Amino acid sequence: MLCLTLLVPGLGFAQTSEEWTPYTPPATEALPPPPLVPAEPPPPPPPAETPPKGELIPRRLLGQRGEPDQSALRLVIMPWSSVIMGLAGAIVGTIPTAILALPVCATSDEKPACGVAIGASLSVSYAVGVTLGVSLVGRMTGGEGDGLVTFFAALAGSAVGAGIGVATQSTAGLILGLTLTPVLFAVTAYELTHSMAMQRSQLELQARSKVRLMPVVSVTPQGGLLGGLAGRF
Repeated sequence: MLCLTLLVPGLGFAQTSEEWTPYTPPATEALPPPPLVPAEPPPPPPPAETPPKGELIPRRLLGQRGEPDQSALRLVIMPWSSVIMGLAGAIVGTIPTAILALPVCATSDEKPACGVAIGASLSVSYAVGVTLGVSLVGRMTGGEGDGLVTFFAALAGSAVGAGIGVATQSTAGLILGLTLTPVLFAVTAYELTHSMAMQRSQLELQARSKVRLMPVVSVTPQGGLLGGLAGRF
């Protein structure tokens, strides 16, 4: 009786083979292929740097850094930048000017001596600013001028401007002379030294491009002499 009771639930859950059907997934539509997008052609490679005439290894000399068309741009920007930097240098130099001119102004009863001390100190500060303005713009535009020569030229321009102001006996002439003459002298000196540097680099390039021969003498391990020619092509 107990065995029959255990078999009854199994019969209730039994299922015939005709009623079972395998699971089939629903049919899905095929996805369309992605559209073809034309690819952009790659940019052309930069032109390779050609070596100088007579040499196999590309190199870049001092005279090849500046571009010929940047000289006009340099001459246009230099005066403005030098005036701005010169005024900034004069403003920054007011404190050293006051310190340097204080002994002269305190011990001298003459006003011209005090004015000369103040003017000389401010002129030096202005010349430093002018030199910085000229040199920075020159380097940015491929210039190869000499900064030290430019500074001394700006100082000479300050002296000439002071002389113009004294000769004209005019305050406006003195201010214009001390403001514009250092700029003119500094720009001229920078361009002259730039031209000299370009000429030296061209001469160096020509010298390196030629065939050079020189005699060579050495001693062999056996004690003899070995001579010949060493060439540079």
